[in-house]
Amino acid sequence: MKLGDRLFLECCKNITKEYHQIEFSNMIIDNACIQMLSHPQQFDILVLPNIYGKILSHSIQDKNIVNSTGMLLADCDMLDYLGCYRYATMIQEPVTKVLKTKKLHTPFVDSTSFYHRC
Repeated sequence: MKLGDRLFLECCKNITKEYHQIEFSNMIIDNACIQMLSHPQQFDILVLPNIYGKILSHSIQDKNIVNSTGMLLADCDMLDYLGCYRYATMIQEPVTKVLKTKKLHTPFVDSTSFYHRC
């Protein structure tokens, strides 16, 4: 596992050398779980090997702190790339509308907010 982790970290570090605007840091998965629960707003994007993603997803399950906006907007980019502009707009417009209302945010977007599923 150490070899796989080292390779993953080396790949991430190499990518950040090409894109200087990307801030890269790493942490041990135990600490990441604690940080995710106590200060989720400190994370913009998490890039994890599958096994750590699984661990982290279990630690935040049912905590109402997950923000899927990035994934939804990435889906819109993919749909645009594929020429499915109408479908991309059908997703992007409601997401943008919700973000502008400032009534329904997870702590990732607004640390004073808390989302409860209906």
